[in-house]
Amino acid sequence: MTGPQRHHNSIETMLDLHRRLLEMQVEQADREIDALVYDLYALTPAECAVVEAAVVAKR
Repeated sequence: MTGPQRHHNSIETMLDLHRRLLEMQVEQADREIDALVYDLYALTPAECAVVEAAVVAKR
């Protein structure tokens, strides 16, 4: 592997890791927003489960 190719692979790896980190942060923010909304509407755990199941079914 040549120097430029190794450098390119390193950049690709770094970008992939950064992309995954951002995806994980978005997923965490989604979970936190969901929890806030459930709390706002005073949903019971059973009601939260119904909402979660409906969201999964739509995907």
